[in-house]
Amino acid sequence: MTKEAAFTFSSKHPILPLHICPAPLAGVAFIDHAGPPMLKMLQGHTMGDNKNRFVMTTDHLVTPAIGWGPPQQEELI
Repeated sequence: MTKEAAFTFSSKHPILPLHICPAPLAGVAFIDHAGPPMLKMLQGHTMGDNKNRFVMTTDHLVTPAIGWGPPQQEELI
């Protein structure tokens, strides 16, 4: 356990394997571009315990944007 705790991440030892890294980065860029309406849509499509965690994590970002009105589907994609 101490060996794992002492492990530091670097370009030689990334957190995720390099072939997986572009996928989460693309997702972050997509949500960043679409903004809070995309987070609101994702909250509605997430299920179970993941939904509860996701809503608790993102609610402070979505709540101020509620006054913007519902987004059009083509605006989110």
